[in-house]
Amino acid sequence: MSGENSKKSRGLPDQAYEDLIFILGHAGEINRILGEIENSSSSWSLKNVARQLSEKAKLTEREAEKAIGCVLAFHRLREKLGFDIDAFVRWLEHDLFDFAKEQNKNELIELWNNSVSLIKELFDDGSPFGIFDKANKLVYAHQNLLVDANVLTDLRPVYDKKAEKILRMVITHQLVIRYREGSSEKVLYLTMDASDLDNFENICSRARLKSKLAAEKLKTSGWNTYIPGEKDE
Repeated sequence: MSGENSKKSRGLPDQAYEDLIFILGHAGEINRILGEIENSSSSWSLKNVARQLSEKAKLTEREAEKAIGCVLAFHRLREKLGFDIDAFVRWLEHDLFDFAKEQNKNELIELWNNSVSLIKELFDDGSPFGIFDKANKLVYAHQNLLVDANVLTDLRPVYDKKAEKILRMVITHQLVIRYREGSSEKVLYLTMDASDLDNFENICSRARLKSKLAAEKLKTSGWNTYIPGEKDE
């Protein structure tokens, strides 16, 4: 009965504790690799960090992505709860020990005690992962986020007055934009002609040139800079 009451009083579901255990097993590797990336010119994209973690920590890509996702989730949880790093670690420790006792995992308590300093570093805002989290938040800190875009090309016939003959065909284009606004996904349809397509292509090419020029100039600034979504990320 006491175990059930304790379980109900815990702040997280069992899966969250399993995720925390997974992080504990790789906290040192994650901290080390992020520190190496911070001190190099390597990209800070999610894809690149996951790739390097997979290679250097001998994890599968799936495991590396899971590790990053789990740490990000705990960062967001701490932010949501409004805890400083010490209060958050104490809160996690209390509930994790409760979970460990229920599951008869005494080795988990030992693992936590041996790794708690690494966990503090990993979940701190000023840590390499904290900075990594802030950088990735800035990428998506906008009112609307593009999901995908496509151009549909149609043939539209022009009929005679009696609709007995096709006199000519008109080729039309429609730009279809799917975007996320808050928690909802919306679709926008825009008609385009050939000149619009040319202009759109030029605008995209110019944007790529500007971002590459800015990144090149920033190499001497000492700031680690990356362009989200680049193919070589």
